[in-house]
Amino acid sequence: MTCCSGCRSRIAPTSLIIASLFSLFSAITANAQPVPVGACCLPSGQCVVVTERMCAEMRGSYRGDNTQCANDTCPQPVRGACCFNSPTGTRCEVVTADQCRAAGGEYRGDGTNCTNSPCTPPPATGGCCFTAPDGTRRCEILTAAQCAERGGNYRGNGSNCNEPCAPPPPTGACCITAGGTTRCEMRTQAGCTEVGGTYRGDGTSCANNPCAPPATGGCCFTDPTGTRRCEILTAAQCAERGGNYRGNGS
Repeated sequence: MTCCSGCRSRIAPTSLIIASLFSLFSAITANAQPVPVGACCLPSGQCVVVTERMCAEMRGSYRGDNTQCANDTCPQPVRGACCFNSPTGTRCEVVTADQCRAAGGEYRGDGTNCTNSPCTPPPATGGCCFTAPDGTRRCEILTAAQCAERGGNYRGNGSNCNEPCAPPPPTGACCITAGGTTRCEMRTQAGCTEVGGTYRGDGTSCANNPCAPPATGGCCFTDPTGTRRCEILTAAQCAERGGNYRGNGS
């Protein structure tokens, strides 16, 4: 490339280019307006001061330019107890319903807490055969305690109602003496024996006061030594001794 004498070079020095760029940058910076920021309420209830665009990217709710975070800026989401599995077992934490579902947990409801062990496993259940108020035999999946409340027959933990319920065992009047008094209850023979009662027989009832003490009276009989004796016995007891019953109240 040749240059004529006295001509200036058409290529600007490097220092001149750098200076021009710096001047241009300074001018742009001086004229640029700062991006406004404001309070942003995140889905968790946390408040941060960011730009409106950043707030939208975090799925937050922008409160306006130049707003600040205060104690009541962001409404707090409703929380409740959440039961979820962890490497150390079942845990309970108070979180939002969405946070609980995201962790694969079971949400116990808004406003619940972890103080009363809400994550305790429920009691075992099984088939329970009982007699309904209309007299029919029914089977339902209940706890052992619920089955006992219905006077039913519990088939065991984890059992089902696939098999029909057998007819209930027969019941009758059961006389139970406790504390010096005798009361009558309708029970099975086995149930009466369990409480130390006297079973009056299948199909008997408590309607006619079967537990009242039998009448007694004088009974004359000959004892094994050949002596004639008189004792206050029931008619049945007198007959067992081969005696002469004088009548009730004698």
